[in-house]
Amino acid sequence: MGTARTAGGEARRLAALTLVFALVAALLPASAGAVTTPVVDPPTSLLANATATYTAHATTTEDRERVRRVTFTFPANTDVSGVSAATVTVFEQPGNIAYAVTQVNVNALLRTVEVRITFPRANKGKAFDVNVGGVVNGSQPGAGYHYDVVMRSDATPDGVASRTYALTANTSAVVVGAVALGSNQPAVASAYTIPVTLGAQGRLSGTTDAGANTIVVTFPAGTTVPVAPPAGSVTIGGVAARTIAVAGRQVTLTLAAAQTIAGGSTFDVAFGATFGLRNPAAGTYTLTASTSAETGTGTSPGYLIGSVPYLTMTIDATSVDFGAVDPGVTSTPRAVNVTVDSSAAFTITRALSGDFSLLGLVVTGAASGAKPAGLAAYADSYSITPPWTTDPDVPLLAQVQYTAVQ
Repeated sequence: MGTARTAGGEARRLAALTLVFALVAALLPASAGAVTTPVVDPPTSLLANATATYTAHATTTEDRERVRRVTFTFPANTDVSGVSAATVTVFEQPGNIAYAVTQVNVNALLRTVEVRITFPRANKGKAFDVNVGGVVNGSQPGAGYHYDVVMRSDATPDGVASRTYALTANTSAVVVGAVALGSNQPAVASAYTIPVTLGAQGRLSGTTDAGANTIVVTFPAGTTVPVAPPAGSVTIGGVAARTIAVAGRQVTLTLAAAQTIAGGSTFDVAFGATFGLRNPAAGTYTLTASTSAETGTGTSPGYLIGSVPYLTMTIDATSVDFGAVDPGVTSTPRAVNVTVDSSAAFTITRALSGDFSLLGLVVTGAASGAKPAGLAAYADSYSITPPWTTDPDVPLLAQVQYTAVQ
């Protein structure tokens, strides 16, 4: 009996001991580790205001490690409003094996994009890429930009990385509209209002990590531009320029800190009377404009300083009679002079109508195309070569219409 009890007791103690070991084993923590420090790429486009993709690469360091969340933080003036689940991808490498993106949280104000991933538990050494597309770069070219990436897994600590990069300007040009003058009289002080239309990648801002965007206006020769105009004498889209810098006839304007002008929009650059511009002598002039985001030069239409615009045209012959001409025979040429007096450059066009084809009418000469301002006569030559198919018993009449447009 005693032996049996002893054996039974030992069996129970062994069972209890085995149970304790099992509980201890179940309570042991998972091995600690972390995703490797991410390697982050520069954006796929380094043009100001371009839409780009930003990519972070990393590798798991522990068996069965699961990356749960990756957060991108972008610099000031970067636009993340176009980021969505459709523009974000995650791939295991090699092989571009897609992982499901379960959620994308975009905070446009803080410029953050949080990517939540269905990441399979895998052996350590699994490399993967996280790509955030639909990001619009900052608007001011230059260095000073950087973005940060934090990768959080079910191991600790977080993987953190940052990437600096520089942006370059677009070579496109703004479109400059018709300049409005306070006065068009020569050599007098005048306000100037200049409409400007930005290109698709021409967005401007007063605050970026590379500084504020600028607008450059260059006035034509003969215009008096003050060396030190007063603050507040120029507005950009109705907002006073933060700074005004003058170099000869070139004026550089800096946007106000809180101001942003969307790409593709039209706004006025208004030089008030207090700025101190003085008109040049009488004539037709153009001015140019560019921005730090679009360095191409936009040129305004011509604007007149002096008298009211004028355009007159006279023709020295109202009709030309070729007389009797045999079929298949070319007539003696007849000269027609078109005289134009214009205050600005203009274009002449001529249009034939009526029986010109039956007459075989040909008009050549200088009275067609682009012409400079001023008074000048342009000579044309008329000739006919009636075809054999033209009925000789039918009177024929053709018209030539001249049009001059400034």
